[in-house]
Amino acid sequence: MRRFAVALLIISPIVVTAQADHSTVAHTDPVTPVVLGLAVILAAAKLGGDAAARLGQPSVLGELVAGVLVGSLDLAGLDWFTAIETDSTIQILSSLGVIILLFEVG
Repeated sequence: MRRFAVALLIISPIVVTAQADHSTVAHTDPVTPVVLGLAVILAAAKLGGDAAARLGQPSVLGELVAGVLVGSLDLAGLDWFTAIETDSTIQILSSLGVIILLFEVG
């Protein structure tokens, strides 16, 4: 499972950027970037939660740290996830995710 998550984190930015580069083509699949974005977000959260649990911290803390790291990769010069940041579907799902996270923590 861990190898799958690492492979997903490595391969999905390449696929997401390739999908974003071909947006001028007449037919693009609107679901693919959303699914790949969710896969990257969930894989990063799972790996962060697992790392935090191994360090004796709550897994929610690791999930939050992973989200901050993935969200700030643009500041480090890696613009792989700009398609995720500008997608309105991901923004709606992230708002729902925050609500679910508050229920999970509380």
